[in-house]
Amino acid sequence: MKEVYFTITGMNHYLGSDFLKKGMKVKLIKEPDNEYDKEAIRVELKGLGKIGYVANSPYTVIEESKSAGRMYDLCIL
Repeated sequence: MKEVYFTITGMNHYLGSDFLKKGMKVKLIKEPDNEYDKEAIRVELKGLGKIGYVANSPYTVIEESKSAGRMYDLCIL
């Protein structure tokens, strides 16, 4: 499976980020009915559920990671 780097936002509203480790696999789920962002992509971790969202703003995307808008129509979801 192809590695994709992205920034997760909103984690402080859920479980925080202390448990994350490099290389962990997460599930990405499109949320086209999201009232705040039509390109929203929810990030879930098995056993924990929703941990945040893929960043989709120039203010929240870190360095060269992909934004939700750039990932939305890719076959990786």
